[in-house]
Amino acid sequence: MRILALLLALAGCGDNGSTPTDGGGGGPDASVDLSIAAGALATAQANCIELHGNRLFFVDETGGTNAVMSVATAGGSAQTHATGAAPKPCVAADDTFVYWVTSSTDADAAIGDTLWRAPWGSSGTPQQLASGQHAISRVRVAGGKLWWITDVYGPGDGMFSGKDAIVSMPADGSGGVQVLFSDLTPKGSRLAVDAANVYYSDGDGMYVRAINGGAATAVGTSTLHNNAFSLDAMHLALVEPAGNGMGDVALFQLDGSQRKLLSPALATALAVDASGVYANQNGKLVKLALDGSGATELQTVGARDIALDASTIYFTDGASILKLAK
Repeated sequence: MRILALLLALAGCGDNGSTPTDGGGGGPDASVDLSIAAGALATAQANCIELHGNRLFFVDETGGTNAVMSVATAGGSAQTHATGAAPKPCVAADDTFVYWVTSSTDADAAIGDTLWRAPWGSSGTPQQLASGQHAISRVRVAGGKLWWITDVYGPGDGMFSGKDAIVSMPADGSGGVQVLFSDLTPKGSRLAVDAANVYYSDGDGMYVRAINGGAATAVGTSTLHNNAFSLDAMHLALVEPAGNGMGDVALFQLDGSQRKLLSPALATALAVDASGVYANQNGKLVKLALDGSGATELQTVGARDIALDASTIYFTDGASILKLAK
């Protein structure tokens, strides 16, 4: 593996280094020289990464700093956008702002999440967008709006209905929180959004649903729900648990049709594009072929979250933000 890693490095894989679900997996394998196997973009105790353009955004929990940060995909010094609060581990970003959620420290508060944003291209004071929320999913930004799943029925009313809801609000904070769908079965905590649909998993399974309303279409099957998934413009990759430690990774069209088995083993930290499905499988970074022909081990390091661009795999192992050429 070290010989393979060295050959990859000599071929130009991830040699730019400089010193913040979905996800799981362990930290770095001590037998792997990360400076050779994958280029380190930043040292950070991060569980999620968000790729937008040529920057990676994350929360660094090192020493309890909980700093909202970013680093250029080409390398360089990491930039700090906010500190001092206690952000949830995942952020979102668009062309101008980075968005994050902080949680109330009041143990008696029924709801207590606050949504924030700050400009990432220049210095600026963080702006509070909404308070008294309860985001139980990763917050997403799409179409000029922020989206998340909440277990509070309606925006900020403090009433629990026994159902989860998908809600949204303008990304500039100019309007209130709006309920899109309020019939999800708890506990839903996976969400993705594109121009036409929301994709989510809840206590009953995985679904795709038109933003403008209508019934939910079930995708795949599982006996243990809150399925992990990832999508790009054409594909939806889904983990289908069948029991404790058992299940498949399958690939679908975005409408949930044309299931193809990619792996008869569970995985976490999925990311999919036209080149394959990348995942943490058995504590290793692997690539699953889209035609179902098998898995290729890329690193003996478990990824907690993965992001992709046309040429590079970015991932966090809980200690560093790393990159590796495809």
